[in-house]
Amino acid sequence: MLYSKRFSALRDVHMIQEDMFRVNKAAALLHDIGIHLESKENSDLEKNNRIR
Repeated sequence: MLYSKRFSALRDVHMIQEDMFRVNKAAALLHDIGIHLESKENSDLEKNNRIR
């Protein structure tokens, strides 16, 4: 019984770690997309300023 509870707890911890890994991976991807969009927006603004 004790072994079963310990195994269950370890499995839960492992699942939480996997979820955290996925969240961190998604956050990094969103961060990269945000930087890309920000640099594109700055580039577009510079182009517009040069045209004027």
